[in-house]
Amino acid sequence: KINQEDGFFFDILFISSNNNATDNNAIAFLKNIPCVNEVYSVKRFKLSSVPVAERFDFMPEDVWNSMDKNLLDQAVQLVQENHYDIIQVEHSYLSWIVPKLKRLSPKSKFILDNHNCEYRFYETKLPFCETDEVRKETQKKYELLKKFEFHTWNYFDAIFTVSSVEAEIIKNTLSSMKIYDCPVSGVDIQKYSNNIPFSQRKFDIVYLGTLSWGPHGHGLVWF
Repeated sequence: KINQEDGFFFDILFISSNNNATDNNAIAFLKNIPCVNEVYSVKRFKLSSVPVAERFDFMPEDVWNSMDKNLLDQAVQLVQENHYDIIQVEHSYLSWIVPKLKRLSPKSKFILDNHNCEYRFYETKLPFCETDEVRKETQKKYELLKKFEFHTWNYFDAIFTVSSVEAEIIKNTLSSMKIYDCPVSGVDIQKYSNNIPFSQRKFDIVYLGTLSWGPHGHGLVWF
């Protein structure tokens, strides 16, 4: 919510999954941020009568894995009880939740924090598939997810990106969309200056990244 009574500031509410210790730590961190009004912790709850083999013929696997009845129910309850000026969705996987919320809160502005054009993960993986079977499966995931993303970007009033390349992709797809490219700036070298000569430093590069996410591993190999 945007509060302008005592100046211009935001009251922020988060809905966060809570399935493990990492999620618990993230929730505890969010609760300590002064402008965060509340953090709702949601346990995952999934129901499906559709066999896996059939399900992924028409829906991207990554999107299906993000679908959560408890998350939807919590979000619906909140927008029915309150008006929110801005509803921000993290990752395009979660775009499935937007149409329902837009019907319930038509005056809200919906923003996508687009960490990646997710389909490009499979696009860049295609040349490295070791077998025809893996290549066929990867091609299918790429096509389904690209179709999903190109369609669901239309749900939003604006999109934030962290890559000029992906900002350009979205602009070329949706010329009227408001795109805000906000590259990650890295370390503030003025605040964290290091006067130790390179020859005396223990490490030249410290690489931080979750290796369960393929591109992080590729980045490490690149270095």
